[in-house]
Amino acid sequence: MTDRRVILYGYRESPFYRKAQVLLAHYGVPYDTVKTAMMPPRPMLSDELGITYRRIPVLALDGELYIDTSAIARKLEETFGAGRDASLLTVHAELQRRLVLHWSDNVLFGLAASLISAKAVTPEFIKDRQSFNNGRPTIGRADPVQVHASLAASLHSLDAALAQSSTGWTMGTRTPQYVDLGIYFILDYVQTGQRSAPDLLPLPGKSGASPPLFPNVLKWLDAARQHLKQRTAALPAPRELNPTDAARHITATGARAAEAAGRAQQAVSRDDPLVKAGRLAFGDDVLVAPTDAGKVPQKGTLCALSPTGISILVEAGPNSGRKHVLTHFPRTNFGVVRTADVPPPSSKL
Repeated sequence: MTDRRVILYGYRESPFYRKAQVLLAHYGVPYDTVKTAMMPPRPMLSDELGITYRRIPVLALDGELYIDTSAIARKLEETFGAGRDASLLTVHAELQRRLVLHWSDNVLFGLAASLISAKAVTPEFIKDRQSFNNGRPTIGRADPVQVHASLAASLHSLDAALAQSSTGWTMGTRTPQYVDLGIYFILDYVQTGQRSAPDLLPLPGKSGASPPLFPNVLKWLDAARQHLKQRTAALPAPRELNPTDAARHITATGARAAEAAGRAQQAVSRDDPLVKAGRLAFGDDVLVAPTDAGKVPQKGTLCALSPTGISILVEAGPNSGRKHVLTHFPRTNFGVVRTADVPPPSSKL
């Protein structure tokens, strides 16, 4: 348990919102929630906190915002895991981070998204996701047989890795690691949320193929599920907060950190290639955006830059007195540019 105040923004249908919940449960961290819509606009973020970045979840910890689950995972491990029994990175930390980022968050999530049926969502959601994916239609367009074949290939790899583990966890550790929970969240979504591949991942308690195609994966999923069930049972149920109250708490709590960040010029690494090239400097007005999908930029003032992260000061909305919020992004899969270097949109006559 902890006295640190955590507020999680998102909606329950989001697999990555579920990933954040999984990590919070493992670390034993109670949290409150602010519910968002499945699609923009999300005034609880944009109007209250100045966050125009469109992906979910967003996590607030002690008045600072963390964007993207890779940044959320890094901060939760640093705050609640490192050096403790709850650590998820006791072995091969960077390898685990890369496995989750490039395999689970990218490949496996992409396969899960391809399994969404057009009949299960609204036309508005389909249109929104087309915009999210850089204008490329995705929902209802994939060949389900090809998607199942690709999913089976990944499950084969995971099953083989688990077969080589003496403990039932991917890294051969006594307790689950980040790569376990970072893969679990998306396979559990496919297995029990979508129920879109019952031949590969039958529901718990169901027989599916006989014998099961991936017995080690199914056993591992059950073990992770029980682990999280026990951790969740020890926590109070999350409270749903009023967005304005949440934003005021965040800006008030994080005021000191935001003020300090506005003076800490050394936090922008002089060795960073963008700094060396003269493209960025401490205090620049910048835009930060994902480089893969959902490329809606977030404006702010650059206050930290390192190989693992980008930090900016974002001006919150009028309900919070337009105070600044220290906001953190991961470095991988995110780009940062000086606002003045972005060409204006061309006009067509």
